[in-house]
Amino acid sequence: MLLTEKYGNIYTSNLSNIDIDKVCIEWYESSRRILHKTTRSGIQVSLKYLNENPNFKDGDILWLDEKSMIVIGIISTQCIVITANSIMAAAALCYEIGNRHLPLFYEENE
Repeated sequence: MLLTEKYGNIYTSNLSNIDIDKVCIEWYESSRRILHKTTRSGIQVSLKYLNENPNFKDGDILWLDEKSMIVIGIISTQCIVITANSIMAAAALCYEIGNRHLPLFYEENE
């Protein structure tokens, strides 16, 4: 099954009495434009978002009909949460992480 669009998110949509089938991805796959995966129920899907970065979020709806839907499920992973107590500490931390080319996510003050 070829999927090329997103139809919202189950956490912001008012959908009920619809079976949910998940496509599980890792966090680092959330920005890939082409993915070949299998849903939990065994449906082979190809995700192709060639015109833009899909930036998948947990719960994004990829396919929808009257009875069922296919949604993204991002697999949980361990991470380190760091809160800097000064702007200099934040700058030093960003320098060290960037120097190693490690992924860094900033949300609120963490």
